[in-house]
Amino acid sequence: MPLTLSDGTKIGIMLCYEDSRSEEGRLWVRNGAELLAALSNPGHFLGTPLPRYHLLQDRIRAIETGRYLARVSPNGFSALIDPNGKIMIQSKLHEETVVKGEIYALSGRTIFTNLGPVVPLASAGIGLFLLIGSYPVRKKKASN
Repeated sequence: MPLTLSDGTKIGIMLCYEDSRSEEGRLWVRNGAELLAALSNPGHFLGTPLPRYHLLQDRIRAIETGRYLARVSPNGFSALIDPNGKIMIQSKLHEETVVKGEIYALSGRTIFTNLGPVVPLASAGIGLFLLIGSYPVRKKKASN
């Protein structure tokens, strides 16, 4: 169940690598989350692309769910992301700061929160079908 604030706003919280799975954000929203928060501590990975990947994955989670997302990290990137995946404000890597901005509780569901990965899987299946269907078939020559 989402965390419910005193004003009734419901927040779905993804810890560490949970934001890398599409299903996590989808389940939070299906359970009533109006905002999403992603918390991680990629301190051991500061010399790698991992902190940036986390930020990019959170942009995707915001788009998939149609929710504002607050990314919180003590040493990675902290950011506020709108439902279109736009980073509204972002800290620098390994910067100790408080990220401030306005985000809003939203209701309603996207196609993804309703259907899950059905749309991309169906698209891939149709594409594969069309690809196979366009492959030329060789006819065997009849021998006399």
